[in-house]
Amino acid sequence: MRITTTALRSTVLDRAMTDLRSTYDDLTRQLSSGKVSDTYGGLGSGRALALAMQAKIAGMQGYQQSIDSVNLRVNMLSTSLTRLNTMASEQRSDTDPNDNTLIVNGQTRAQVDARARFEEALSVLGTDVVGSYIFGGRSTDK
Repeated sequence: MRITTTALRSTVLDRAMTDLRSTYDDLTRQLSSGKVSDTYGGLGSGRALALAMQAKIAGMQGYQQSIDSVNLRVNMLSTSLTRLNTMASEQRSDTDPNDNTLIVNGQTRAQVDARARFEEALSVLGTDVVGSYIFGGRSTDK
């Protein structure tokens, strides 16, 4: 039996066309999904680098979460301290040393206002941010 060069060329051409089609399909999948491979094995020698980069990204995300948490706490501390300062200023300006008129339960207006601001100050000092008290010192759970 004699094999002609035309038949050989056709087989080689068919194989090349099949390989090209496979490559085209793989590149189309990569382009549409944004991924080089669906598995780490498909990355070849790049899998170690991909795993290392994922570990670094996870570490950075952990740092970012810590930064966000600290920023929230610092902002709440700043807001709370500003409010405490405002309450002290309001109490000083609202208190009239010459007003001794009793209005509620034998107390003057200054005493009633001072009590209300004191209770508000205690509330501000007891601010809970995501499960921890910002003025709790080392014991942030109470």
